[in-house]
Amino acid sequence: MYTRDDIEAAARTFLTAFRGGPVRWRHQGRDPQTGIDCVGLVVCTAELLGEDTSEDLNVYERYPDGKTLRAKLESVARPKPLKLMAKGDIVLMNHINTVDPCHVGIITELYGAPAFIHAYLMGTSRIGRVVEQTLDDDWQRQFIACYEWPNLVEA
Repeated sequence: MYTRDDIEAAARTFLTAFRGGPVRWRHQGRDPQTGIDCVGLVVCTAELLGEDTSEDLNVYERYPDGKTLRAKLESVARPKPLKLMAKGDIVLMNHINTVDPCHVGIITELYGAPAFIHAYLMGTSRIGRVVEQTLDDDWQRQFIACYEWPNLVEA
């Protein structure tokens, strides 16, 4: 069992887990030393929380099939309305220029404001890493579903 603060703390470890800096982005990555992707961030966070990740969704194209990604999340976490989104929840989103959902992150609070941690390639530089960003309107418009962790207890 774990709290929302535990989830946030576990996800934040990937902001400094690679030689004191953020973990690099790597497609299908599940090892902080070599890199993780957005799904890898959720899987690695789950491992830190003591969740069984033996049925990881780890074989997918560069832009995963949104139906498979959603189905996998619904099999391991509890769906909840987006309007009830809270720190520690997993969010599923359409990424820029995609129709199907293909990106996930973990909701946090940064200096008292809603934020999220995710792993992605940024802009034209193609530099990818785990980042924490405040939730602006552009990001929130991409959110399509929200999930609670299976062993979450409210503090």
